[in-house]
Amino acid sequence: MSRFTLQMIKNIKETKTQEFKDLKEECRQESYAYFHAHIRPLPKNKDGSFDENNLG
Repeated sequence: MSRFTLQMIKNIKETKTQEFKDLKEECRQESYAYFHAHIRPLPKNKDGSFDENNLG
């Protein structure tokens, strides 16, 4: 394979990896929100985000 083709494959892989990481983070936040709303309140930081260090 040419160097160009290998670079294209690497770029596609990196893009898909970042998309996966973004989706994973979005799913985690939605899970926290659902749990907070329907099961029990979860602790939050002052900025309104969930306190992942104190989910106990």
